[in-house]
Amino acid sequence: MSVPSEIESFASMHGLKFKRESSIDGNAHEYAYSQDMAKRYAYSQTWNAAKPKVLWVMLNPGTGETEKRRRNTLERCKLWSSEWGFGGLFIGNVFATRTKSAKELANQGKEPDKLNEAALRLLKAVATETVVAWGSKGRHQGGAKLLAPLLEGAACLGLTVSGEPRHPLYVSKLTSRTRWASHA
Repeated sequence: MSVPSEIESFASMHGLKFKRESSIDGNAHEYAYSQDMAKRYAYSQTWNAAKPKVLWVMLNPGTGETEKRRRNTLERCKLWSSEWGFGGLFIGNVFATRTKSAKELANQGKEPDKLNEAALRLLKAVATETVVAWGSKGRHQGGAKLLAPLLEGAACLGLTVSGEPRHPLYVSKLTSRTRWASHA
């Protein structure tokens, strides 16, 4: 019997739904969802288990994995992670709510999601590096600001006009990562 992964252990400890699958190219994918699948607390993809992983912290998880559609943001993060020498990635988010549109986050409660914060702590602890990339909507209800102390020392792909870390889809693939100075 194999040793449970960090995400599997986290899911078990918090009564979450854990899912593991392999893609056509053989990469291992792991997910930790709320029981109703409305929230995703952690995601992992591994393409070379001998190398470390990087954590990407973005705005919120989409629904592409359960709808079996291409996930452009994930592909962009995977490309950068591989080019930087990582063998996999973790994805955490400012908000755990799964939605196709960031506008739907307006219905989020104002209380911090303590389980999401716990997931980010775990992922940051097991990743070699953290990259923040939530775009300007991370300011919604102060979500990103609340997480800034937890993400101290992270990198980013530059800043938006409003000073938030740029989202990977809106950045040239030639962009280098730089240190992110949180404004907590």
